[in-house]
Amino acid sequence: MITVWVRSACGIVLTVALLAGTSKMAAAQTDFATVQGEVAAGQACHMAQAEYVQFDRVGEQYDELNNHALVSRVRSRMRRTGQWYLAEDSVDVTPPPDLKGLMPRRKSGVVALNSRYGFALSRPGGPTEWRLNDVHLADSVDPSPANLKAEFLAQGTLFTRPYAISSTLTDLFNAPSFRLLGCAPSPRNPALVRVQFENNPPPVGKRPPSQLSGWCDLDPGAGWSIRGFEVTSDDRVLRDTTSTDVTSSVDRDGLVRIDEERHEIKIVKGETLLAHRTQLTTYKIWVDRDVPEREFSLTAYGLPEPPGISFVRPTPMYVWLLVGAGGFSILALVFRWLTHRKPVPSTL
Repeated sequence: MITVWVRSACGIVLTVALLAGTSKMAAAQTDFATVQGEVAAGQACHMAQAEYVQFDRVGEQYDELNNHALVSRVRSRMRRTGQWYLAEDSVDVTPPPDLKGLMPRRKSGVVALNSRYGFALSRPGGPTEWRLNDVHLADSVDPSPANLKAEFLAQGTLFTRPYAISSTLTDLFNAPSFRLLGCAPSPRNPALVRVQFENNPPPVGKRPPSQLSGWCDLDPGAGWSIRGFEVTSDDRVLRDTTSTDVTSSVDRDGLVRIDEERHEIKIVKGETLLAHRTQLTTYKIWVDRDVPEREFSLTAYGLPEPPGISFVRPTPMYVWLLVGAGGFSILALVFRWLTHRKPVPSTL
């Protein structure tokens, strides 16, 4: 009931915002405190919807430095309902014909958490049987194993992608080391708001931290989500610059749906260019609500449950249809027999 209310409220808020005129909003709301609040609200609204989202990604990558193309097809099923999580990736990497000796790579993996345990599966090399890598029963302190939870959250960044660069925008903007350099309408599109920033966290131990600098363009008409960014990460050894353009929209429920991402990545060591790649990723995103917990279990993958745990499979719909058809057939035969039955002569 609460989820339905949140979903409806998000849709109403975003509809009102769109009717108010997003271009004027972007021009007026360049005060960073206002932008920060709008981003937090938009991110929270999106995350309330993203509990039910599944993704289908196809990425085409081209290595500018070595003149090689690489097609990466990633089928992702990512669901989250309450405390139940499922991240399933099927990766199919196809090398170009001129790369002799490099075979296509296929790999599938699953990370899932339900109310009773968490588990990780893998299926290397095509349609083989699933292999159980890890399983951990829940306890009263933390219902999700720490290692599996961390692995899921690493994959689960797809849920926050419209609001994430190196981390989510709320975490980035609220970091003690965050420094605002500018907040104004974007030079690329005055309907967008550009936030320029630096984030130089203090060192942890002997390893120097990565210093982040750049800008991101935010779209008031799409829940203040990211429409593009350019950031440079420098750890004093490697300098990694990523430029991204995002095409997205907002559905009637308030979910930010990414349609396409274009990336350009450059990695430099000193004065030497180590990598220069461009990548186009297209998305198909759909919503799957009311997912039963058994979808987050080993049973769903044809594997035995841990001792003492069972997820009962529901009776398939076709069984009920067959039972119903059989019942109607019997009734039809009974009525036909009654119709053609000869009356018994009276003895009176």
